[in-house]
Amino acid sequence: MRGRQPRRRGRIGRWGVGLVAGALLALGLTPLAAAPRAHADFDDIFDPIIDAIAQSVAAVDPSPTLTLDSGLDLSSIMAPALAADATSALAAEDLPENAIPLTMTAVTEPIINLSISGGSELPILLDTGSNGLVVPWYQIGLDNLTFPTSFGIGAYSGGLQYFYVTLPEQTVDFGHGIVSGPTSIDVELFAWPTTLQGWFLYPSFEAFLRPAEAVGVLGIASDAVGPDDGPTTVISALPGDLSQGVLINEPGGYVQFGPDPLSGGVTVDGIANAVLNVQVGNGDKTLVNTIIDSGGVYGTIPQGALDQGGTIGQTLAPDQLINVFTKDGQTLLYSYTTTATNSPTIVPDRQFMNTGFMPFNLGPIYIGYDPATTTFHSLPT
Repeated sequence: MRGRQPRRRGRIGRWGVGLVAGALLALGLTPLAAAPRAHADFDDIFDPIIDAIAQSVAAVDPSPTLTLDSGLDLSSIMAPALAADATSALAAEDLPENAIPLTMTAVTEPIINLSISGGSELPILLDTGSNGLVVPWYQIGLDNLTFPTSFGIGAYSGGLQYFYVTLPEQTVDFGHGIVSGPTSIDVELFAWPTTLQGWFLYPSFEAFLRPAEAVGVLGIASDAVGPDDGPTTVISALPGDLSQGVLINEPGGYVQFGPDPLSGGVTVDGIANAVLNVQVGNGDKTLVNTIIDSGGVYGTIPQGALDQGGTIGQTLAPDQLINVFTKDGQTLLYSYTTTATNSPTIVPDRQFMNTGFMPFNLGPIYIGYDPATTTFHSLPT
């Protein structure tokens, strides 16, 4: 998911009609300590929230500077040329131990299936640029519906903001016998576009994710800005050593939980908050803050990393060789040449470089926790 933006969220206190200051909606709820842990009804939980917000949202224009989490920019994959059929996931009988199938849609988007608290199976975008499982409220199961503990406003840099509440003590079932213990999920209640184009292309949370053929996003970067707090993730709630990390093997068509099953590779500190060196063409290597982002589409590159400059907001020209190295500039992690349809967007130097999907497309990458690390297993020769 592209972008790194300040994050705000609130703890829920008492029911009442809240009005907004800036982008935050100050809601009140019955003290949660007194709320029963037993199953709750959708109406009991969400109707008062929606009713309270509806009275004030028309008068509110949430500022993009107050958005919480990194954004998924799917607008760049709306073009018909990129509407490729989904690549096939690995057949169940061929999966390694503790693995689930992974499907690529719209060329760049890694999709897995999961269910929440006994609900139906959902296609979810697997994202290493954020932290937290975000789904619309009607997609969650009723087995263990709890009262929300906090709320917030999230944003996708493609031009969408959404209001969500956090539900504690949910379970996430990845299939193949891989089920989490109690964990928190973020439930989207409503969303609004922040650009004129957005009102026509993706006026809702569902429409925004539709090009990726997903209904929600699973952020697994323990060092990401949001919407959830690190250092834990949904993966941390898996039993035993399955919580240690995730191997994302896009070429192989699967995701594998647990310790890194592959030997070798090069490990760098950070996932959504790494520091790497980038070189474009024959230019100098440039040290850049980096989001290693499976959901970052074609990525971004800071203007200062380009010898010839470049126009902010435009994509890098085709036939440019991009080499990405470790922080010390000594080890080449991955390399590719841009094309007319596969090129990062140029951003101001103050912004992070976003790898986009390319390093994941080139080979297996392991996401590790405690501390947050990324291991590249397909180094250029």
